[in-house]
Amino acid sequence: MTPLQTGVARVCDLLNREGARYIVVGATAMQPVHVGRAGIPERNSEFRVVFARIRKLPLHQSCTGEAVEKEPRKAPRFSITRLAEYMTASASRRRALIQEQINPSTFKVVTYDAARRAVARAVQNGAASPEELRAAALTLREKSAAVSDTEPHQAECLKYSALALESFATHAHLLCGDKAIAVSTVGKPASIALGELRVSVAPDVTFLERGTERRVGGIRLNVSRSALLRADGLQYVATAVALLLESQGESPVRRLCLAADMFDGTVVDAPRAMKTRKKDLSDAAAEIVSRWPDLYNEAHARWLLRGSRK
Repeated sequence: MTPLQTGVARVCDLLNREGARYIVVGATAMQPVHVGRAGIPERNSEFRVVFARIRKLPLHQSCTGEAVEKEPRKAPRFSITRLAEYMTASASRRRALIQEQINPSTFKVVTYDAARRAVARAVQNGAASPEELRAAALTLREKSAAVSDTEPHQAECLKYSALALESFATHAHLLCGDKAIAVSTVGKPASIALGELRVSVAPDVTFLERGTERRVGGIRLNVSRSALLRADGLQYVATAVALLLESQGESPVRRLCLAADMFDGTVVDAPRAMKTRKKDLSDAAAEIVSRWPDLYNEAHARWLLRGSRK
């Protein structure tokens, strides 16, 4: 990390500790930067730092580390939750979603793995009661407090995972399958191909038929305070869970292919008119693939230009 990046990261961290959520999108040093002992550029040093832009982030995000300049993605790729958002988005938002997939965030943002694991455990236990999820949230808050000084980013992740669990506590029981065994699959990659578009589905829970290893369903959670999915979008996610199992040679049970938004509290199963939803997904994938090359070329040209200036 360069002295400038160190100073920028430290300033972001201090802003976040004050309750704001800001990210420095661009910064240039007009003179050599001298970083003080506390990691902040010394006020009396002979330099000026010009911040090109400071952007306020959604509440659940924070900047706590170094930005890594990544080359734009050439191969079309989407997550199923963002593809579900794409299905119900305006034309301008659809373009922005493709651009976000081509240029994924280069800053550390809050992840909700702890919340996902807690929900998966609760579903495995068979009840997923509000008390169980609230107790898990309290445990995460205690862990967050314990590492707040040494690992601020991890503390943020734990804190917002606790918020997600508290928001979802009274809805989690809707995820329990009566006649199926739930197995946690949090963090295990799994994707489907919709034409030339690779879509990450990665269910957080997989349902097995009792007495067999046959996979008959699954759960995919959406956990984002800034990108909620309502019932219509979630039905596309549930449909994708069924498509994933079909691509693996399984025969999914519609009512066991579930999707939920933890902050909104909505839980849906795959729709009866799944054939229509599958066609909608395929059509959207074809549209994304057709628009990807031009947007990729724009992003790649900007990336090359930034590299030439370093």
